[in-house]
Amino acid sequence: MMIVDATLTPWTRRLLAGDGRTGIQLTLTDGRGHVGHGDIAPLPGFSNESLEEAASDIAAWVADNLRQPWPARLDAMAVLASRLGTPSARFAVEAALLQLAAASRDTTVARLLRPLDPGPFTRQAMARDAAGASQAIADGFDVLKLKVARQPLAVDLELLATLRGQHPTLRLRVDANGGWDRATASEAVRDLAALGVELVEQPLAPTDLEGMAGLRGKGVAIAADEAVRSVADLEVVAAADAADVVVIKPTLVGGVFETLAMARRAAQLGMRIVLTHTFESYAGERALVELAEALSGPGLWGVGIDTDRCFTPSSVSDDAPSEREAAA
Repeated sequence: MMIVDATLTPWTRRLLAGDGRTGIQLTLTDGRGHVGHGDIAPLPGFSNESLEEAASDIAAWVADNLRQPWPARLDAMAVLASRLGTPSARFAVEAALLQLAAASRDTTVARLLRPLDPGPFTRQAMARDAAGASQAIADGFDVLKLKVARQPLAVDLELLATLRGQHPTLRLRVDANGGWDRATASEAVRDLAALGVELVEQPLAPTDLEGMAGLRGKGVAIAADEAVRSVADLEVVAAADAADVVVIKPTLVGGVFETLAMARRAAQLGMRIVLTHTFESYAGERALVELAEALSGPGLWGVGIDTDRCFTPSSVSDDAPSEREAAA
């Protein structure tokens, strides 16, 4: 297989919270006309690289690999992508290469990554307030994740209690983004368990693994998010008995193959995973769906792919008006 054309298309979207989100869509074309897409979208404040650094990385990679033959095997794709130094660029390249390889074999990315038929997976929606929660429920989501620890605990608990009263069967999860201290987290977990909340992401700072371990076994699953960016991080968290669940964000961890490796290791360690986005574009959303299909099974405890709901309806920039169609 040979890549005969590569294009980089900047995109800009606006989050409902008011922040702007920027990225670059990668499009690779092979000699038979097959097209693969990836998304370069480092998340400010969370990614180790800037968009400018990732763009420079991807431009150098394209210059080195354009019109160079490569075998359409998983190991070859992993080697090609490993030459990139930025996680978001690796995710984009791996997603695009996998789509090219799947098209060349007349199959899907999920079937390429594993021989089993994809199974169903549960999608969860994110909400920041009561209005967002109501809209997610109206949109048909039956698993809801609320952002907490940005206001007093009593306010968060009041909202959760209201939702539980209105929707007794709704599956509720929360994400504290490391915003509680130990005393608050302990109180929160007790009250969350009473409300039937099933999971809390990163209740304490990513470095406080001892504190995380102390919260386990109290009726709410404890998930490590910011604390885990690699298989090596996963080993550290597991050794500390600090989590029941690991949240994996491919843009941050460095791509499809690192995500698969983390999922395999989590299963070996008896941990479940949640796969989720970092506000990517349509190309990134497609790659996440393909990964979710490949990982579907009892170990995948939820998929946070509600990307469209996080952006304003008309926020796609003029330079990419047919972004969704191009990424399909």
